[in-house]
Amino acid sequence: MKQFCRILALLLTLPMLLAFAACSAAETDVPAGFILAENQGADYSFYYPETWLIDRSDAGMTSVYVSENDFTNLSVTAFTADTRYSDLPTYADQYYFKQMEGNLNEFQVERNQDGSLKRTVLKVDGLDAIAVNYSAVLGGEHFSYRIWFISYNGYIYHVQYCGKVTGERDLYQDHLDEAEAIVSNLRFN
Repeated sequence: MKQFCRILALLLTLPMLLAFAACSAAETDVPAGFILAENQGADYSFYYPETWLIDRSDAGMTSVYVSENDFTNLSVTAFTADTRYSDLPTYADQYYFKQMEGNLNEFQVERNQDGSLKRTVLKVDGLDAIAVNYSAVLGGEHFSYRIWFISYNGYIYHVQYCGKVTGERDLYQDHLDEAEAIVSNLRFN
C-alpha cells in the first residue's frame, strides 16, 4: 500500500513539476549572447549584449554602452507622465523635442513632408510605443539617436540609443541591430 501511495503521489506531482519547469524556462529565456540588466527599484529589466558594459552610476537610469573605446549607448529612464499631453506622439513632439531644440546644436528630428513627427508605431512588451530618430552635434561631434517612448504605469519611459557619426565610421549604424534587440527584450514588471 505504501508503494502504491508513493507512485500515486509521484504521478500527481509530476505534471505540476513539469508545468512549473516549463513556466520558469519561458520566463527566464536569455537571448544567446545577452545578459540581464536590472535596476533596483525600477519596474523594468532588459537583456544586453554580453560584450557591452553596464553603467550603474545613475540611480534613476540603466545605461549600457559598447566599450571603453566606443560609447555608443542605450539608456532607459522613466519620467512621470504629464497629463497635458494626450498621447505619445503629442508628448514627444510638443514636450520632449521642444526641450531638445533649445539645448542641442544642429538639432534635427525626422519629420514627414507635412511637418508632422516621423515615427514608427510599435509594441514593446505588449505596450504601445513610438520610435523617433533625431540627430545633434555635441562638443563638435555628430551623433544620431533613436528614442522609443513607452507609456506604462503612469510613467513615460525614454529608451534612448545614441551613436557617434564621423566621416570614416557610423557607430550608430554599426550597433543599431543590437539596440533594437535590446528594446525587443525590454520587460516591464
